[in-house]
Amino acid sequence: MELKGVVLSIKRENTDMILTTIEMTVLPPKRQEFMQTIHALIKSIRKEKGCMKCSAFQDIEDENTYRVVHGWETEQDLDLYLRSDLFVVLLGAKYFLSRPWEISFLTVSSTNGCRLKKGILQ
Repeated sequence: MELKGVVLSIKRENTDMILTTIEMTVLPPKRQEFMQTIHALIKSIRKEKGCMKCSAFQDIEDENTYRVVHGWETEQDLDLYLRSDLFVVLLGAKYFLSRPWEISFLTVSSTNGCRLKKGILQ
């Protein structure tokens, strides 16, 4: 595969970040309703104290599998979110799922800065 004109940049972070990933496999007839719920939910989660990022991604190999990724400034911010009404709504998404969801927690203590300049991956 040829990648022309690719510029990737990873910023060096000075603080830790708690990264959560939730993988959910949705029942096909519930996919549209699930996507509408997650879309609205993500907008609200992004406004929560300490939320650095919140995004949802659809798997390219299984159109029924989604991942919601959160980045939190502190463990306390994550704990508050896990006790919030927004997380309760996310838990309610289990009615759309074909199997139990999986969640992972990672602490990112630093990232190394790197840059791939235009044309390097030709």
